Amino acid sequence: MSDLLSDKALSSKALKVPALSKRTTIIRNLSSRRMTVTELSRTSGLPKSTIYDNLSVLVKAGLVVKEDKINQWVYYELTKKGHRLAEAIKASN
Repeated sequence: MSDLLSDKALSSKALKVPALSKRTTIIRNLSSRRMTVTELSRTSGLPKSTIYDNLSVLVKAGLVVKEDKINQWVYYELTKKGHRLAEAIKASN
């Protein structure tokens, strides 16, 4: 078992692949309109905690912006940079 967890068996890049897939899903969902965490969870099938974690990374990367002054809900939407990435993702499929 320790062989499976060795540095040679798992690189940090390999461990990021599942997260990248989840972030891609979030970006695709936000490409159509702004959404709340609940909406993103419902449309992606991912738990809210996973959505929060990945949104935090996307906000820090400048791909998503958080709008929390609208009514009682917090909305997330893509920035211009995020929309360009969403178009690139769509084009690659």
